[in-house]
Amino acid sequence: MITSLKIPRVLHKLRIVQLHMCQVLQTVEINALNLSAFNYNGCPLSSFSLGDSLETKELLMHVVGMPDLIQYVGCNVPSIAPNLEMLMLSTVNEKLKAPAIFDKFQHLKHLVICLGKRGEFFKGYDFFSLAHFLDACVALEIFTLPIQIGFRLYDMRSRVAIMPFRHGGLRSLRKATITGFCSSKSLVELTCHILRSAASSLQFILLDTSPVYDWKHSLTDRCRTMGTMDLQDSERALFNIRQYVEPKVPPGVELKFLGLVAGAIP
Repeated sequence: MITSLKIPRVLHKLRIVQLHMCQVLQTVEINALNLSAFNYNGCPLSSFSLGDSLETKELLMHVVGMPDLIQYVGCNVPSIAPNLEMLMLSTVNEKLKAPAIFDKFQHLKHLVICLGKRGEFFKGYDFFSLAHFLDACVALEIFTLPIQIGFRLYDMRSRVAIMPFRHGGLRSLRKATITGFCSSKSLVELTCHILRSAASSLQFILLDTSPVYDWKHSLTDRCRTMGTMDLQDSERALFNIRQYVEPKVPPGVELKFLGLVAGAIP
């Protein structure tokens, strides 16, 4: 079993590294100077380095069993991959609040944060804490936040005082999409923060209250049957959008919100 991977500098033609289903891998050190994309799918790494490469533009990470992936990436990746343009994070065990980030993602244009899947979530996740991560994305143009069905289990505990924003991110944001939009108060606050911070650049925002459905990998083109709790939460989420989000939409910004269709209800 491979527990450590080290790629030397002499592989100067290496552009893409993909590591999938890594259950025992502990350390990754990539020194290839022209690496443009890194895709990792597996368990948490104890050590991760891209060496001196300034060419890495795309980073995709799906990590299982790591409760602080967003915190780790926010604190380390801006220095590991300073020229990153596309970042996709997928986590099913996220527990910690996203931290205030001291370094900026100077060139990041496209960000996807996929939270959880099928009951693997932590109750009480503070969606608004993601605002600190977004604040560090000073060149961001597209933001997508898919919230899988399990993340609907949250509570309404009071939030610890949030640190002040320091970077002025979201001023270039053009498009924002949140799917699996639930009735969490902190998610409404995050959405309003996006509208407020990106008021001068935002063109379109989509809020979909139906649970995220992975139709690309399904054997059928039919929607998954939704339960009563899904329907009730979708209705509450739609109410929150109309009551608290829609009045905050700046002039010139197109807001589109979707809910469950009748055919998806048993």
